Amino acid sequence: MKSISKNLFVLAITACIIHTTYAQNESNFWYFGSAAALDFSGPNPVAVAGSAMSTSEGCASISDKTTG
Repeated sequence: MKSISKNLFVLAITACIIHTTYAQNESNFWYFGSAAALDFSGPNPVAVAGSAMSTSEGCASISDKTTG
């Protein structure tokens, strides 16, 4: 019984850490490919027009945690 309680406690703490990690707006905007972008700020992803990115290779971007 103690093992189950300990596992549930660890799971709850891990879930809280993950939730606060992604709650800082750093992952809201994804830019990729040839002028493609997605905004994950709302409940559903929305296409973003006017992306300046144009690449055929791997790339990554990250937003400012304050402004998104």
